Amino acid sequence: MRERERQEAIKRREWIEAEERRIKEERERPFRNAEAAFQNTAQQLAQMEREAILNGVDPQVYVDPDTIGKTMSWEEAQTVAERDGWAFRERHPEFYPCAENVAAFAEYFSRNGLSILTFAIWEHAYERLKSANALVDWPEEPVSQETPAHEAQREEPIEDGYAGIDPDTGKSRIYSRVEVEKMSADQYRKAFRIPSAYDVLRQRDRELW
Repeated sequence: MRERERQEAIKRREWIEAEERRIKEERERPFRNAEAAFQNTAQQLAQMEREAILNGVDPQVYVDPDTIGKTMSWEEAQTVAERDGWAFRERHPEFYPCAENVAAFAEYFSRNGLSILTFAIWEHAYERLKSANALVDWPEEPVSQETPAHEAQREEPIEDGYAGIDPDTGKSRIYSRVEVEKMSADQYRKAFRIPSAYDVLRQRDRELW
């Protein structure tokens, strides 16, 4: 008799626990559904925003108040763009100034009607392009492998770095990352034959007109 009562008590407890789980799940289901719908909507909005940053007009494009109503010649605007663009690069050594990234900035400026490129505009564009994963990172430094001592004299030393052009001689050469990071914007463009953001924009204007 005691064993039967014990078994019945166990069954009652299991039934009660199952009912409590069922009631809890029923109570929480609307919240879970709402959370799932919210996450889905958030993902869709994030994708739409990314698409706008990459291919359209950025809904959060920044316009520097100091540039509103101002007009400049191409030469004056280019001077501002290069001066403030170089200041931006000094502030962000993690930014890799390759051709792809220069083009990403130029296209962003063009799509959003930005022509006077102040430091604040460079900063905001950088954050927006980063948020859309539109920029290329610095390549990893190649790992040099140690040469066995008995082969050291027979091997030509290899300098790891980035292949470019010596502006003075026009010949190919390798630049170390330290050398690259110390370059001015003009030196970098000449060493790696990369157009400035304004050069890209000017070329596109010529193609359009």
